[in-house]
Amino acid sequence: MEAISGAAVFCIWIILGLWLLTQINNVDYSVRGFAHYFDNILKEEEILHLDELVEADEGLIKEEEVPESAEKFLENKLIEDHLQRRECQIDNPRKNGIVPRFHTNPEKFLIPVLAWGPNNQMRGFREALILARKMNRTICVPPFFKHHSDKSIQGGNVFVPPELRLDLGSLRSLTTTCEMSEIQEKCAGHIDAVLYARAACSSHLADRLEIFREFTGLYPFLDANCGPRDGIPTFPKDFNGKMTSNLALDGNEHIHSLYPVQDARCVVWVFPYVQFNDFTNYLHAAWNGNANKALKNPEDLQFLKHMMQSTRRPPFIVKMIDRFMEKIVGGKRFIAVHYRFDTDDWMKHCKEKEDNKTCQKVKEIMEDVPTALKHFVDYLEDQVLRHKIQAVYVAVPLSEEQIRDGMKKMVKERLGADFPVWSSEDLFPFVYSLSCEKFSEHDIISTSEQEICVRSTAFLRATPSSWSRNVFVERIVHPTAKKFAFHDDLLLNVLYKAKAVDL
Repeated sequence: MEAISGAAVFCIWIILGLWLLTQINNVDYSVRGFAHYFDNILKEEEILHLDELVEADEGLIKEEEVPESAEKFLENKLIEDHLQRRECQIDNPRKNGIVPRFHTNPEKFLIPVLAWGPNNQMRGFREALILARKMNRTICVPPFFKHHSDKSIQGGNVFVPPELRLDLGSLRSLTTTCEMSEIQEKCAGHIDAVLYARAACSSHLADRLEIFREFTGLYPFLDANCGPRDGIPTFPKDFNGKMTSNLALDGNEHIHSLYPVQDARCVVWVFPYVQFNDFTNYLHAAWNGNANKALKNPEDLQFLKHMMQSTRRPPFIVKMIDRFMEKIVGGKRFIAVHYRFDTDDWMKHCKEKEDNKTCQKVKEIMEDVPTALKHFVDYLEDQVLRHKIQAVYVAVPLSEEQIRDGMKKMVKERLGADFPVWSSEDLFPFVYSLSCEKFSEHDIISTSEQEICVRSTAFLRATPSSWSRNVFVERIVHPTAKKFAFHDDLLLNVLYKAKAVDL
């Protein structure tokens, strides 16, 4: 079947969402009713190394026939929400006169090659900003990529423009930058050294390297066996394919000995992700006042804070969520929930990890979903009474509509039919109004939901999801959200309660 348009995908989900709302009172939320949904829970093949915290799929919808009335219906939703379609505008051109807060050498360049899903890529890019500052190099904004599960355009390692992920204007105000379009000219198409963060020989990552080269205009720098081409030096010298981990934020001596490339003009850093493993811990320590774990150099801490604030979502998404907050949220105090424990992807990473406590708890939750949802509603009711919470936003993978609708049903049964429970169904018309279907609508929805979660009164995050982790770290440095982040918790703590043992 040929891929359907982004607009059609939005339409399908709007229609499906409303149909589900009409059917919700007929859904059986007994254990038996959910059983088919959680069959074969630990029978997947792929294994995730949890110490690397690689992002799992967010879940996509299947291609379906588009009802003839869908677009008409969506146009009516635009009218209902007082929205109008506008020309897609993601451009974020460089402005004259910008003086970056942190200057680096404009003649030496660091170009990261980003790995895995969107949130792994964002973490990797932020770590590349740390390394660029420590090596006194200009950071080059690299290509970003769709999630491998996202089939909305082509699937696989598909390029997306940096403007879809980043506020480039804020980034330019943070540090000296090189645009993606400038990389070929700045480097004359040639890489002078390759810095390994981890091995690059899997088929998925090798394909990404090729696409990276195509969009940057660089000559090949690794051969088919992931070795250097044309005598290009690679570092670390004793690299054996394992991850280069726990780079120190205090001091630069270790980094310069690991990557001795002071004279090289253009270097690539291959697949950074959790190399500066402690940078989020330092931000957390500063937020909660833990002096024992504080970063010694206050200038380094200030850089980390400004880096997080300067690598948030692009302006076109922020403005769209401004409209959503005004028209839908209306100033209500709300809890945002990120549910990430889907069977088709997340749980396959627990295969052969039966002794992992997180996997054990999630497995128990998914074997008795109604009880877990009851625990959630108990928690929510308590928050309504104690902190005057007035609404909930539920961010769940699109494939997990049964969980989403179960939450909605049980919340409304307990707190009243008028208690707002928002989700991507309420967000779709705002995303549709952007007219950016030529890009990944999945990407835009996921990024937009992160912006909503950052602005929430309290955030229940899924662990070890990189999506959730990125949101939480943003919240603890956000001028307003950092005050509310003390109310945040792990969703797993809310859904899971240990069963009493009969004596």
